[in-house]
Amino acid sequence: MLCGFLIVVAMLASPWMKVSLHASFATFAVLLLWPLDMRYRALACVAAVGIAGSRLVLGRHTLADVLAGSLLGALFGACFWLVLRLPG
Repeated sequence: MLCGFLIVVAMLASPWMKVSLHASFATFAVLLLWPLDMRYRALACVAAVGIAGSRLVLGRHTLADVLAGSLLGALFGACFWLVLRLPG
């Protein structure tokens, strides 16, 4: 469900910028893997940076688009763990 909300928020921002959904989902995945061993988290971070960098190299997004996407993914990843820890 959070993935759907992430897409909706990115689409709502589209009049102002083209938020990178690739960067968003890569960062979101890094946060979802947070409880795993440090090696897996490091590998996921390297992959996320590679994905974000590829968007810039290919000219699909600006640096602001990629940073906004990464921040959005981090926000939703943090929300995932906050919602998971709620009592009840």
